[in-house]
Amino acid sequence: AFPEKDLIVSYEDRDFIQPDEVLTVELARGCKFKCKFCSFSVLGVRGDYTRCLDGFKTEVKENYDRWGVTSYTVSDETINDRTEKLIGYGDAVQSLDFDLNLFGFLRGDLVASRHGDWEHIARMGLWSHFYGIESFTHSAAKSIGKGMAPDRVKDALFGIQDYFNKNVGKYRATYSQIIGLPTETPETYIDQ
Repeated sequence: AFPEKDLIVSYEDRDFIQPDEVLTVELARGCKFKCKFCSFSVLGVRGDYTRCLDGFKTEVKENYDRWGVTSYTVSDETINDRTEKLIGYGDAVQSLDFDLNLFGFLRGDLVASRHGDWEHIARMGLWSHFYGIESFTHSAAKSIGKGMAPDRVKDALFGIQDYFNKNVGKYRATYSQIIGLPTETPETYIDQ
């Protein structure tokens, strides 16, 4: 189903959806990046594979009206891949008559290089972030195609945390690392 613009998932009464459940929603298909460790089948996507914004609004509105659901895990490989996508979803979420709580994957290097996106991410209700940092050892990160200076990424992560706490009033972040990358040693890992 790649690429597909109409990604509406419609639950049924027999699904027994409860208001406090966290459902999954998809904003776009594929990933434009080609991280060396990734085995995802739809990498290097060019162009806009964002789903239909009206379909997104229909889906989350139905889930709110029928089940009271407002929380979602976003299944996208990289939510912040395109500023235009963030603006569109920010506008869509702001047009709803209820607040959304979104959780999903953001690239830390894009957070560092595009501070203007922070507002759009906040407008989407995307206040719970998962970052695939992989390593704060510069040579190890470069070995897998992530070459931004680690201190710049760290500064951005603290910066976006401050931004969300100040402007949204809530923020949660998790990040992952890959142990055993080339040039990474137990000492460099601990020193990060």
